[in-house]
Amino acid sequence: MSSNAVAGLNRRWLPTVVILVGVVIAFSAFTELWTRKLWFDALGMPVVFDVQLLTQVLLFAAFFLLMAGVVGLNMWLAFRSRPVARRTGQSAILDRYRDLFELRPVLSIGVPAAAFGVIAGLSASGDPLVWLAWWNRTPFGSTDPYFGLDASFYVFDYPVYTQLVAFAMGAIFFAMIAALLVHFAVGGITTGRGRPRGLDGRAARLHLSILAGILLALYGVQQLLDRYGMLVSQGSLFTGMQYTDDHARLSAKLVIAIIAFICAGLFFANGFLKRWTLPVVGLVLMLASGLILGLIYPAIVQSFTVKPNEPDKESSYIQANIDATRRAFGIADTKVTEYAAVVKVSPGQLKEDAEALPGIRLIDPAVVSSSFDQLQQVKGYYSFPDALDVDRYQLDGRETDVVVAARELDLSRVDQNWNNLHTVYTHGNGLVAAYGNRRSAGGDPVWIEHDLPSTGQLGDYEGRIYFGEQSNDFVIVGREPGQQPIELDTPAGGTGGSETYNVYGGTGGVPIGNFFTRMLYAAKFADLNIILSDRVGSASKILYDRTPKQRVAEVAPWLTLDSNIYPAVVSGRLVWIVDGYTTSSTYPNSQLESLRASTTDASSALTGRQIDEQVNYLRNSVKAVVDASDGSVSLYAWDESDPILQTYMKVFPGTVQPRSAISSDLLMHLRYPEDLFKVQRQVLARYHMTNPASWFQGSDLWQVPADPAQSSGSTGNNSGATSGASTGVAEPPYYLSIKWPGDDSAIFSQTAVFVPYARSNLSAYLSVISEATSPDYGKMRVLRMSGTVQVDGPGQTFNAMTNDPTFAELLRSYLNQGSAEAKYGNLLTLPMGSGLLYVMPIYTTRTGSAGSYPVLRFVAARFGDQVGIGETLQEALDKVFAGDAGANTGEQPTTDPSTQPTTSPTTSPTSGPTTSPTSTPTATGPVDQAGARVAMEQADAAFQAAEAALKSGDLAEYQRQVDLAKKAVEEALTKLGKK
Repeated sequence: MSSNAVAGLNRRWLPTVVILVGVVIAFSAFTELWTRKLWFDALGMPVVFDVQLLTQVLLFAAFFLLMAGVVGLNMWLAFRSRPVARRTGQSAILDRYRDLFELRPVLSIGVPAAAFGVIAGLSASGDPLVWLAWWNRTPFGSTDPYFGLDASFYVFDYPVYTQLVAFAMGAIFFAMIAALLVHFAVGGITTGRGRPRGLDGRAARLHLSILAGILLALYGVQQLLDRYGMLVSQGSLFTGMQYTDDHARLSAKLVIAIIAFICAGLFFANGFLKRWTLPVVGLVLMLASGLILGLIYPAIVQSFTVKPNEPDKESSYIQANIDATRRAFGIADTKVTEYAAVVKVSPGQLKEDAEALPGIRLIDPAVVSSSFDQLQQVKGYYSFPDALDVDRYQLDGRETDVVVAARELDLSRVDQNWNNLHTVYTHGNGLVAAYGNRRSAGGDPVWIEHDLPSTGQLGDYEGRIYFGEQSNDFVIVGREPGQQPIELDTPAGGTGGSETYNVYGGTGGVPIGNFFTRMLYAAKFADLNIILSDRVGSASKILYDRTPKQRVAEVAPWLTLDSNIYPAVVSGRLVWIVDGYTTSSTYPNSQLESLRASTTDASSALTGRQIDEQVNYLRNSVKAVVDASDGSVSLYAWDESDPILQTYMKVFPGTVQPRSAISSDLLMHLRYPEDLFKVQRQVLARYHMTNPASWFQGSDLWQVPADPAQSSGSTGNNSGATSGASTGVAEPPYYLSIKWPGDDSAIFSQTAVFVPYARSNLSAYLSVISEATSPDYGKMRVLRMSGTVQVDGPGQTFNAMTNDPTFAELLRSYLNQGSAEAKYGNLLTLPMGSGLLYVMPIYTTRTGSAGSYPVLRFVAARFGDQVGIGETLQEALDKVFAGDAGANTGEQPTTDPSTQPTTSPTTSPTSGPTTSPTSTPTATGPVDQAGARVAMEQADAAFQAAEAALKSGDLAEYQRQVDLAKKAVEEALTKLGKK
C-alpha cells in the first residue's frame, strides 16, 4: 500500500476514533454524574449534590472564560498588530506559523486559549466548598489584635482572595508569554540584526509593556495581602504575628508593594516613551528592595533586636498566640487545680469514693475483641472489630458503662463467587454488649446483649447491619413478590435449626429495576453480572458506599470525621454514631497542629488514623447518625454557636437538624469525641501555661506518656513479668466513670495524664465530662500535681507493678506450666483517696490454640508505693490499703472451679492452665487420688470437646461441655478432700 493510501486511510479513520473516544469519555462522565445523583436522591439529600454540581459548573465556566478570554484576547491583539509587510528569510518555521495564523486564526488562537481555560476551570472547580463558604460566610464576633478584622476574614475571605490574586497573576503571565510568542511568530519582534520598524515595533512594545505593568501591579496586591497572611503563617516560635513580622516584615511588604506599583507605572509609560531603561531600572530596584527589605532587614532585626531580648520583645505576641490558640481549640475555660496528692495508704482510705469503685472498667476494649469473636461470633463469616467501643446503657435503673461491638460480615471467609458476595451475604446482625466492670467466674465478659438472634437486656430492635464499618462492596437486595428470599439472615432459627433468609425491607438503596439504570451501574462497577444475573429484577436495589464514614463524608463534605465511630441501639434501631468536626487552618494567631500527629497513639493501629492535615481551629459541631439497616444519615447541630457550622447550614439548607431534634434516647449515647480530646490534650501540653514568660521558657512543659502496656509486650512460657521499656507510642485516653475530687457523684468521662517533658513522674491529670446529658458536658478539668511530693507516672507505676515480688511470683507460677501468656490491659488512673489510684487488668491466653482468647485472670492496683494483685479488684485494693480499702467494688467472688488448684494441672481451651497459686486450699477430708485422676481426665476430655465445639461455632455444645468440665473438676476436688 502506498504512503498516500495509508495517509488517506488514516484521515478516514481518525475522525471515527476521535468520536468513539469522545463518546466513551462522555458516557463515563455521564455514568458517574447520574449515579451520584441517584445515590443522593435515594438518601434524601439532593441539595448536597445539586449545590456542589451547580457551583462546580459555574466556577469552571467563570475561570475557563476568564483564562481563555485573557490568553485568547492577547494572542489576537498580538496577531492583529503584526507588521503589514511580511519579512521572509528569518525562519521557515516562523513563516509556517504565520501562515497558520493567517489561514486559520480562530483555530490557532482558540485551541491554546481553550487549553489554558480548561486547566484553570478544572483547578477552580476542584474545591467548591471554599467558594460556597466565602459566599455564605458568618462572622465569628472576635477580631485580631493587629488589623482589627473579624476572624471570618481569615477563615473565609483570605483563602479566596489569595486564590483570585494567584489566578489573575497566572492568567496575565500566560497571556504575556502567549503574546510574546505570537509577536515573535508574526514578525512583530525580531532577533539579531533585524529590527522591528515603524508602528509594528511600537505595537509589540506597547502590548507587552502593559501586560508587564498589570503583572507587577498584581504582585503589589499580593504583597499587601501577604501582610494579613502573617497571622496565619508559621513563624520561628509559633503560628501568627511575631515581633519581627510586626516591626520589619509588615513595613517591608508595604514598601515592596509601593515599589511594585511604581514599576507598573513605568512599564505602562514605556509603551509610549519608547525607553526600556526606566522600567528595567525600576524592576531591578524592586528586586533589590525585595531582597534587602524582605530578607536582610528582618534578619538584622531578629538577630540584633529580638534575640538578645526575645522573652520581652515577644511577650505580647506570645500572649496573643496563647489567647487565640486556647479559644480556637476550645480549651480557654479549662480549670486547673493544684492537687496535693496523698501517697501514703491507710485502711479505709477509699470510703469517700465508694460510689465510684463499682464503675471502674476492667474489661479493656482493646484486648477482648478475640473474646467476642470466640464467644459471640456464632459463624466464621462474622467478625468484630479489633478495638471495641465503650458506651452507656440504663440497666437496672442506673447508667452502666458497657463494652459494645457490632457483629458484621467478614466476606474474606466465604466462598468467593459473585452471588455470595453481592446477593447472599448482604448484612451482619446484632449488637453484642458486655458489662465494663464485670467478668464471669472464668474471666469471660458478662453479657448484656448476646447470641443470634440477639437476646439480652436491650429489648427488641432492628439489628440487621446492611451499612457497617466492614461493608466495603456493593450488594443487590430486594425480591419480587412470590420469590424466595436469598439473603442469609441467621445461621440458625429456621425449621430444624436451618438457616433463615431475609428480603431487604429498608428504605435505603438505589432502585435498579429498569435496564437503563442497571446498565449505568454495570458500567460504574465494571460488572456485567448486574445486567446478566437473574437475581436482579424489577424490585432490586443496589446498596453501595455503605460504610458510615463514607456516607457522612458524602452528605457533609465540609466535615472532618472522627477516626473512631461506634454502634448503639437507639429507639429500637441499631445505628452508628459519627462525630464530625469543623476545622480551619487560617484562624488568626492560633497555633497550627497536625491532626494525624496529635491523634496518633497506641489505639490508632486498631481504630485507624486521622487525615494528615494541619488545623488551628477545631470544633465538634455535628453529631451524625447512620442507620445500620437502611443507611439513612441524620446530621444534628451540636455546637450551634460555631460560625463555620452556621455557614455550611446556609450553604446546604435543610441538611443539618437543630440540636433540639436529638431524641433523649440518642442523647444518652452521645459522648465527648476521642480525636477532639486527643488534639486538645496535645495543645494543653504547652498551652496550659498562660503566662508568656513561662510559655517561652517551657518551664512547665508537659507531654503525653508512652503506653506502658503496649511497650511491654506479653509474658509467657516461663518468662515471668517484663518491665517494658517505653517505645514512645502515646498512651490513649480512656472512657470511664470517675468521681472528681469535690464532686458528689461519679460521671462518665474521658481521662488522660501528663508527665513533665522528658521525665516519667506524673505532672497532671486531665478529664473532660463526656456525658452528653450532663449540663457540664465538655467541662475540662486538670489536677496539677504538687511540686512538693512526686507522684509516679504510668511508666513508673507499670514497672513498680510488674517488678513487685508478689506480682512477679504470681504470674511466674501461673504461667510456669507453659502454653500461656499474659497480656496487660489498660492502665487506668483515677483520682481517689485524696491521691491517684492505678488499676490494671491482666489477661491470660493459651498459646498454640486456634480457639484461644484472653480471659481476665487478675487485677493489679497501686496507690502511692503500695502494690496489690488479686483475682478481683476488691482483693487487689484490700491488699493495697492494709487489708481494707474502705469500700466495696460490687464484684462477685470468683468461684469458677476452673480457676481453683488441682493436684494435676489442666488447661482450659481458652484460658490456659487452671491452677491458681493465689489460694491453694488444704485437704479437709479423705483423699481418693485414683478417683481424682479419673475425674480430671474427664474434665480434660470435656475441655477438648468444648474447644472443638467452639471452633465449629456450636455455642450450645460448647457451653454443655464446659459445664461437664466444671462438674468433673468439682468432683476431683471433692475426691481430693478439698471441697
